[in-house]
Amino acid sequence: MYETDRCEKGFTLVELITVLVIIAIVAATSTSFIAPSRTAQMQAARDQILGALSSAQQYAMSRKRAIRVVTSSSQIDIQQDTDGDGDFSPYSSISIGNILYPQTLPGGHSLNSDTLVFNRLGQTSATTLTLSYGGVDISIVVTGSGYAY
Repeated sequence: MYETDRCEKGFTLVELITVLVIIAIVAATSTSFIAPSRTAQMQAARDQILGALSSAQQYAMSRKRAIRVVTSSSQIDIQQDTDGDGDFSPYSSISIGNILYPQTLPGGHSLNSDTLVFNRLGQTSATTLTLSYGGVDISIVVTGSGYAY
């Protein structure tokens, strides 16, 4: 009456638990690659600042007029001297390459306040900007020739 050669289909409980453990390990490992690290976030903010400084220098040389870069704790702004009198109005922020200034730094990043003026030759006063995030500081050096690194 009873069939002894039954062929059962399906997974055992041990096999299911083993597969779930493997999936959990792979998921935990892969999230560390997906989530941005503190170093990557600092590099992105640094690149944003270096890009703004380079853009301001190039804009000053191409337009043959003074361009001012103003940094505050969480923003970087590029302004132009619209009438050439050496006086910058607070509403003289510009747009370069579809990037409208002022730009806000990514959350939690802070930058020391400073003002740089690029002349028509792309020169400015030498200074060092300090970018901070999560207790880590990065120095951005701006030379008198306008080169920033």
